[in-house]
Amino acid sequence: MPEFRFNSFSCTGVIVAGERAKRPFSSPCNAPTSFICPFCKGNEEQTPSPTDIVYYSGTSQWALRCVPNRYPAVTPSAYWAELEYQLSSETDSHNCNLTRQAACGRHEVIIESPEHDKRCGLLGEEQWKRMTHFYAGKIRSFYNDESVRYVQLFKNQGIVAGASLEHVHSQILSLPMIPPIVQNELDNLRRYANQTKRLYWTDVLKKELQSGKRIVETTENYVVFCPFLSRFAGETWIMPRQQRPDMENASKVLLDELGSLLSRFLLRLENALIAFNRQSAPANCEQFTPSYNIVYRNAPRINGKIPELYSWRIEIIPRINAIAGFELGTGYTINIIPPEDFRNMLINNKF
Repeated sequence: MPEFRFNSFSCTGVIVAGERAKRPFSSPCNAPTSFICPFCKGNEEQTPSPTDIVYYSGTSQWALRCVPNRYPAVTPSAYWAELEYQLSSETDSHNCNLTRQAACGRHEVIIESPEHDKRCGLLGEEQWKRMTHFYAGKIRSFYNDESVRYVQLFKNQGIVAGASLEHVHSQILSLPMIPPIVQNELDNLRRYANQTKRLYWTDVLKKELQSGKRIVETTENYVVFCPFLSRFAGETWIMPRQQRPDMENASKVLLDELGSLLSRFLLRLENALIAFNRQSAPANCEQFTPSYNIVYRNAPRINGKIPELYSWRIEIIPRINAIAGFELGTGYTINIIPPEDFRNMLINNKF
């Protein structure tokens, strides 16, 4: 049974989910295998019953399926909590509690194509439009549970990015607490607004647009840029021009435009990564699958309300170089491609 473990002193926590070690893995590249992909058309019985299905217009063929994760990190289980041990001091009224509790929540998988060989950049504009609307609807449905305070939508493509199955899919899960990284951002946004009477992300986008050094693309409602503090080589963000905290309540126009943008940009990114990594691909791989993560940053819920200071965004993080000992020891990352250079590579296709 998955569980959360917390340290009240350092405000850190982990999810312990031993069952996830049993999840199946695709064989890399084109190596011979008897593995049958559970996400492919015709293998629907190998997944749990779907929670949602979207069909291609005018057909009985599914375009998107969402199913409960068979190896979940969180489960809709009964709540329980217990103290592991406590550190205390006679001169300090603040105790350090090491606790564990049920990892309550929903964890589902969004299967984004019936075809096995459709990586993200090859899905096409219409499918990405379906996906953005589907994402928004799933986030809304997860937040209908009043116990949920944060919903995380993310995609892992490629084995280096943590994908156990190569068939294109995303995952969505809910948490009964706000993660520390999100809470820290909220605290900083609130402090900035109190000091300046302005919105932090609005000011950041204004400066980035004025500079232009890290801008990859702009549309009527979105900005694509490589952030100044890019943690990883090739890190790229998509943000709405007009600050809004939640993707799930965006209009049809905004979601359609986002789908078109993602389809176009991810194909561009994948072609760049294929060229950049071609020399390091295993010899038996006829097609190199670019590895990257897509993280959807969305506003949490605080007492059922959406914090208006927040700005939702999409963070796209290629896995060009690995996280190693220095990063694990210090918390700093070493970016081997300056964001300005990566932006220029994308603009000029110089990979």
